[in-house]
Amino acid sequence: MTVYTHWCRTRMQQISFGNADSCEACGAVSPRVVSAQCDEDVIPAWVVSFAAAPYVNGERDPLGVDQHAPGAKLDDGKTRVWLCVAGFSRALGEVAKVTTFGAVKYTPNGWTKVPDGADRYMEAFGRHALALGSGERVDDQSKCLHKAQMIWNLLASLELELRGQSCIA
Repeated sequence: MTVYTHWCRTRMQQISFGNADSCEACGAVSPRVVSAQCDEDVIPAWVVSFAAAPYVNGERDPLGVDQHAPGAKLDDGKTRVWLCVAGFSRALGEVAKVTTFGAVKYTPNGWTKVPDGADRYMEAFGRHALALGSGERVDDQSKCLHKAQMIWNLLASLELELRGQSCIA
């Protein structure tokens, strides 16, 4: 089954629908995929978007604006980083305090050079989890929240893992 998505102006959110001809909320018409009889390995001849304009590499404007029209921004479906940053600004501020403490205590970004860092940061995460579980909210040495320390250690371990370093299975 083909699934279509579009920005529903009625519900003010991205809506997905299956083989229906249109969105139930706003009536937007599904794109028509035109091709000669094709299988999964053949790319359709062209795709007509909700705004009746083709788009490049599957990118489209979330409001259906033609990609060549003034004000178009082909960012539909892309990661919404600012949503994360703005939504977790206080928590990320606390994690930044941990980063700053470590940069002063050791060296800026020195954590990236720690041998077996991905594994060792998971162990540090565990130690902070135990301290938090024992009722200790703030780390005595850094004066940072244990939860912020835990998140920092998870982020460091994840970053190193994504860079190709090993991690505890």
